[in-house]
Amino acid sequence: MDFDGIIQMINDLLIKEDPDTFSSSWILKQSPHCYRFIWKNIRTDHGTVDWDRVTRALEWKFQRRWTPMRWVRSNVPYKNDGVDPSSVTSSARWNMREGESARSLLIRSMSRPTGSLPAKVV
Repeated sequence: MDFDGIIQMINDLLIKEDPDTFSSSWILKQSPHCYRFIWKNIRTDHGTVDWDRVTRALEWKFQRRWTPMRWVRSNVPYKNDGVDPSSVTSSARWNMREGESARSLLIRSMSRPTGSLPAKVV
């Protein structure tokens, strides 16, 4: 099977199923064979799947129905670490390191205003 054959199979499947929208997950569910071919053979220079190339090759009416992968937000509930979140400014949130609490960020930012001293995480 080649790229044009896979695109024709996806076009035929889209004509048959006529979904309002579709995505890579829809292709995986409806036609695992096509998805596997795309996953193995259609890659960008960075090594990710080139869905732009796939959707460009589809019929125009199906190109408009494509919904790219959405990033799902984490459903982790807010953990109160003893610091009022309203006291942390938005610019300070950008400066937080991964795994760092707001309390340690405030201590770090108060202890070294010039940014030259190492931070002590509490």
